[in-house]
Amino acid sequence: MVRFKLDKLDYLYFATYGLILSGIVISVAELIANFRNRDILAERLELFGRVFQPVFFLAAIGIFVYLYA
Repeated sequence: MVRFKLDKLDYLYFATYGLILSGIVISVAELIANFRNRDILAERLELFGRVFQPVFFLAAIGIFVYLYA
């Protein structure tokens, strides 16, 4: 069995991919809600995305700095 050792930057890449993927998922869910004329749900998803994305970004940077500084 081959085992790979992850470098410090690999975790930063994973966090970046997670941030991009979460943005895509929230955007698609908001688009579907708009197509189905569920305006309240679309507004809540937009608000969630506007709050979640920066919090996720700051948390990932904070954890990275805490662990590797």
